[in-house]
Amino acid sequence: MDYTLIIGYFVLLLIQYFAIQAIPITIVGGLISRITGIYPAIIITGLLTWLGINLIWLKVFDFNLTLLAFVLSIGLQLFHLKTAKTDLTGTSKQMIIGEIISLIIVGIYILAFKEFNFY
Repeated sequence: MDYTLIIGYFVLLLIQYFAIQAIPITIVGGLISRITGIYPAIIITGLLTWLGINLIWLKVFDFNLTLLAFVLSIGLQLFHLKTAKTDLTGTSKQMIIGEIISLIIVGIYILAFKEFNFY
């Protein structure tokens, strides 16, 4: 059993839970939104952020993000959207939805053009 992989999943869930991945999406997305509008900026920066997370995962584990990592990340985002929907502003909801779309696009990219692991 590869315990470093389990630690990797745990760290990925912590990143999602504490919304650390939202920091670059918010900062860079705010700058890009002055040019493109809020929703395209969220998707562009979400793609860049998740491709960066995939690159870090690739350097640490020698393979791309797995299907389980994408399912856990999307599931946690949907859980957060559902549980805190009354507390979130409209922009926060757009950011979560944009990040989910970015996750799906990065997952399709990895499935189509890179080596995709299912575990």
